[in-house]
Amino acid sequence: QGKDSLDSKELLRTYKGQYGVESGFAFLKDPIVVNDTFLKKPNRIDALGMVLIIALMIWRLMERSLRAYASNTGELLPGWENRKTDKPTSFMVSVSMFGVIVLILRDGTRMILKRPRKKQAAYLHALGLNDAVYIDPEFWFQPVIPMKKE
Repeated sequence: QGKDSLDSKELLRTYKGQYGVESGFAFLKDPIVVNDTFLKKPNRIDALGMVLIIALMIWRLMERSLRAYASNTGELLPGWENRKTDKPTSFMVSVSMFGVIVLILRDGTRMILKRPRKKQAAYLHALGLNDAVYIDPEFWFQPVIPMKKE
């Protein structure tokens, strides 16, 4: 009731929309983060909070970019257990990225010893990246979200 009231449908949609936000902050409740972080000064607590917020924003942007890529190109991306999905998660990507090996020589030269596998390459491509992200310290990219196919 009142000026800014919502009908039952809008109220339910708003309530369900909180899940995305709540799940994003679930990592803050992880015992490793909560129990093993000892900060005494308020400014350090503030700084850690800001770092965590920025990390969450990057996490969500990555997920949004992957899903927009899948939606706009019609191309399904690798999911769990080699199933294809149009709703990839940032967690899927972070888990799958293990195994790429980069060697840094004394002169600063970087070489990829173990290249990204097919699944990893698909995620990199969907994010607008390639192998250079591993070996070029000055690699610069702009996430590419392709236009929807007609």
